[in-house]
Amino acid sequence: MVFELDDQFDSYSAPGNFASVQYEMRLSERGQKVQSVQRMTLTGREPASAGVSEARVLPGTRDPLGMMQYLRSVDWAKTPVVHGPVYDGHKLYEVRAQKIGSAEVEVPAGKFSTATVEIRVFDNGEEMKDAHFTVYLAKDAARTPVLLEAVLPFAAARVELTKRQ
Repeated sequence: MVFELDDQFDSYSAPGNFASVQYEMRLSERGQKVQSVQRMTLTGREPASAGVSEARVLPGTRDPLGMMQYLRSVDWAKTPVVHGPVYDGHKLYEVRAQKIGSAEVEVPAGKFSTATVEIRVFDNGEEMKDAHFTVYLAKDAARTPVLLEAVLPFAAARVELTKRQ
């Protein structure tokens, strides 16, 4: 099945550890539009602005984009495995990321030597077999994500870097 998809996600994270402060989703799929703004707090008692929902989360919780930024900050030569809670705007998951090797990757932006990181998602302690991600991070100072491969319950996706800044 093919359908129009025009979604936007914005992530606001704390400097250093990329713990999420606010996660915004603007979804436009199959002619339906949905907007969600989630302010993440540890207490669930902080005042939220109009139009903003408050989500009580565990310390160090990241949203999916914040987790991707965090993975870029990891020195994979020294830290081969990381994990932590991820809140997707609806549900809290445990995510484990592990360097599984290196690869030469060619995308529209060019050829890159990368660290290959496998991301596994757990729901209530059980690994989700229908949600699997592999990210290829360039071996440059910024650890630029050059390729993301995702397998989801409803689709498979491949996101490639198209140009260098």
